[in-house]
Amino acid sequence: MINNVTRYIEDIYTRGNTKYILKNYVNSDYWTAKIQAFFNSYYVENLTDYNYSTCFTMYINISDTTAEVGTEEFRNFIKDFGPLYRIQIQISAIAPFAVIKYIKYEYDNGNFSYEDSFLPYMHSHYVLDDKIKEFLEKNNVHLLGSDILSLEIDNISLELKEEGVTVYNCLFEDEY
Repeated sequence: MINNVTRYIEDIYTRGNTKYILKNYVNSDYWTAKIQAFFNSYYVENLTDYNYSTCFTMYINISDTTAEVGTEEFRNFIKDFGPLYRIQIQISAIAPFAVIKYIKYEYDNGNFSYEDSFLPYMHSHYVLDDKIKEFLEKNNVHLLGSDILSLEIDNISLELKEEGVTVYNCLFEDEY
C-alpha cells in the first residue's frame, strides 16, 4: 500500500500527473454550457479528455453545421461545401489560462486535411476572436500566445514528454 501512495505522490509532485484527480473530480462539461450560452448561434462540441490533457477542450463550429468531428456528416459537409472552420478553445483545468486555435478541415483529391493557426483564417472570423477574448476575460481566464506556450520549463518531466517540456505541455497537453 505504501508503494501505491508513494507512487501517487511522486506522480503528482514530481511528474505533474493529475489524471486521477481530473478524471474523478473535475466535471468535463464545466465550460460547455457557459460557452454554448455565450455563443448561442454556434454549435459547441466538447472533446475534453483527461488522459494526457489537463484542460477542457471545446470546439465551436464557425461553419454552418452541427456535425461532430469524425462523423460521416462531418466528412460529407467538407466534401459538399468546402472547408469546414472551427475554433478550438482549451482552458486549463489547473490554472486560469487558455489557448485559442483556428482549425480548417479541407477535402482535396480524395484526402482530408487538417490545419491549425493561432490567427483566424478569414476576416469574418475576427469578430468571433474578439468575442472569445471577451468571454475569457469575463471568466478571469488569461489567453496565452505561442511565445509563452513554447517556453521550456526546466526540471519538469511528464509521462509522454520527458525532455523539452513546455508551458503548453504543463498546462494543457502532455504530448510527444
